[in-house]
Amino acid sequence: MLTVLAVLLFVGASLGLVAWITFQSERERLKDDHYEHCAAQAGMMGAAAQELRQPLNAIVGLVSALQTTLRKAALDHDGVTEKLDTSLRELNEALLRTLEVFDLSQEADEFDFEPVDVRTELKALIRKRNKALLKAQSTVKIVAGYIPEIWVETELEQFQSCVGVMLDQALAQTKEGTVRVSFGAEEQADGMVRLAIAVKDNGRGMDQRRARTYFSPARYEDNPELRGAPAAMLSLNLAARSAQRLGGSMIAKSAVGVGTTFVFTVKARSCEALEDEPFNRVSPSSNDETPKFEELSVLLVDDNEINLFVLQEFIMPLGFGRVVTADGGQKAIDRASAEPFDLILMDLAMPEVDGLAAAARIRKGGPSESAPIIAVSGMPMLADDPQLREAGIDGFVPKPINNGDLLAAILKALPDIVRHAEERAETDHEVSAHPLRLAAG
Repeated sequence: MLTVLAVLLFVGASLGLVAWITFQSERERLKDDHYEHCAAQAGMMGAAAQELRQPLNAIVGLVSALQTTLRKAALDHDGVTEKLDTSLRELNEALLRTLEVFDLSQEADEFDFEPVDVRTELKALIRKRNKALLKAQSTVKIVAGYIPEIWVETELEQFQSCVGVMLDQALAQTKEGTVRVSFGAEEQADGMVRLAIAVKDNGRGMDQRRARTYFSPARYEDNPELRGAPAAMLSLNLAARSAQRLGGSMIAKSAVGVGTTFVFTVKARSCEALEDEPFNRVSPSSNDETPKFEELSVLLVDDNEINLFVLQEFIMPLGFGRVVTADGGQKAIDRASAEPFDLILMDLAMPEVDGLAAAARIRKGGPSESAPIIAVSGMPMLADDPQLREAGIDGFVPKPINNGDLLAAILKALPDIVRHAEERAETDHEVSAHPLRLAAG
């Protein structure tokens, strides 16, 4: 009897062990299938985002060119250019927010933390919007209470985005009067600092249940205030997501007849203040040998004809003496190997020879080997991506191209641009009396 019982127990244990092993194997298989599905979905969204950036970049550039043409020809009847500009900005903002959703879905938004002067950044954001309000002859104004000097390590672009979204939404709700900004900072025991930025409008407000739906895309119909404000819902949701990834949160508090207050909190590590860089470190020297801007040359590289046209439209007003185009990576290598350029703007996603390979080849030698190379691409990358550094690329501007982003990248590279031009001038004293403004490659 005991033998039979022992056999039954052994068989039962064996069956249980087999079932447990089978369950664990199936669990791991399902987990692998899930990861594989998520990876495929993220890849698809990444590809979709890049595909959207290309035509959007063309639309931005072509509309900008049309505006310039209409103004020069004095054909701006009934404020056509202003309407174009408004529609373009709204389309650009809405699509960019949509692309950010794609990027977030594949975790392409790794943050690069750096020392940030909170007071300076907040004042700059407020000043920028007050200037825009003044230009639009609005009676609304943003006012702020006392903001102490405080430095923390955080991701500057996401910090600016979170505060900017709150300011823009508060301004959208305020028809007259003031939008008030409050700031608070609390030191934590672990060397961290808890920051709180509140933005209050003087709109009509709403009940708190509706205020919570600001951060719920599925409940868009509960917020009629957001209709007619392109990308407002996406902006608020992305800002809340960014706040969470920065270690904080974003909420909205509201009451009927009182207005709405947006509160952005973030926990960051305190850091030492950075010394301001002397102006002469980022400016050309003032001696007579310094090349003039019109003596500098730039190479634009993209395999898409419309994108090349867009780049030309953005770059020509800067006054470069010579602007040359190359419609592909190999042609860029050939051009840069045959003649010197002081700056190269390089697309990355090109057939046959991509931008990374072309940049690496240019760095191996030739008259343009030390010229700054700035990547201009729809690929979701960070400016300090290892792939860019390994290829010898000095900067990154995402598509659709924002004029301010492109200008900032060029200004950052300006000392190296001038240095390259000075070195080139030492070996080549031939100066053209009539520099070529544009050449096709």
